[in-house]
Amino acid sequence: MKNTRIFLIGFMASGKSRIGKILANKLQYTFVDADDYIEGKAQLTIPQIFESKGESYFRELEKECLEELLTAEKTVVATGGGMACHFNNIEQMNENACTVFLEIPSPIIVSRLLQSKNTRPLVAQFEEDKEALLQFVETKLEERLPFYQQAHLTISCKTLTPTKIVAQLMKELIVDD
Repeated sequence: MKNTRIFLIGFMASGKSRIGKILANKLQYTFVDADDYIEGKAQLTIPQIFESKGESYFRELEKECLEELLTAEKTVVATGGGMACHFNNIEQMNENACTVFLEIPSPIIVSRLLQSKNTRPLVAQFEEDKEALLQFVETKLEERLPFYQQAHLTISCKTLTPTKIVAQLMKELIVDD
């Protein structure tokens, strides 16, 4: 897959930002966390956007930011978990970038989310209810999987460290110098 734009997609807490930073460093590309980009544009945090303006406003802003990010060269973008699943975003990403789905099992996602839920509006409601969170993750993942599976590459992250995931990606990616 030859491209100067790489978009990492997958469920929240799948490691997109962590892996994206390592990958961008290896490639000597710019790293962009799409959620940080959106927050900068809105001058609000994602939880504040959800709370004050709602999810539909957030998704519109997310689409607008995606269109801007699709013009950046030599860039690795860690998308938000839902970015690929709204409007025609996955098609736009696939036409203009190399997309990589970081696949990770639900129990690992839940474990990670329980450590960071206060910063994630869609899971903040679950407090310490691990079973309800697991049910939410499994349901949401089932809805989003058809979008994620449209990615050019899928990397199973179940047993790999971020360094090994990046090494695998480096073998599969062909990038312009």
